[in-house]
Amino acid sequence: MAYGQTGSGKIHTMMGSQWPSGSPQLEEEQGIILKAAVELFRRVKSAGGVMQLIRATEKLRARCPTLVHGHSSRSHLVVTLS
Repeated sequence: MAYGQTGSGKIHTMMGSQWPSGSPQLEEEQGIILKAAVELFRRVKSAGGVMQLIRATEKLRARCPTLVHGHSSRSHLVVTLS
């Protein structure tokens, strides 16, 4: 998910510079979605690998205490595998 003002580059950031043509992209032209997919399938070989990757990303999540919740997260994690 990307959020920002119209024209700020959300689609370019997520999809890459060659979208929507579908042409092969140089690595520096790839968007976040393609880079994440390549990295995920490079690292994950099993369900245990998926959980190991999720645990590693948990360490990177932003947290900020609130009056109600001392370990409140300031980020979201969405995982969909099929």
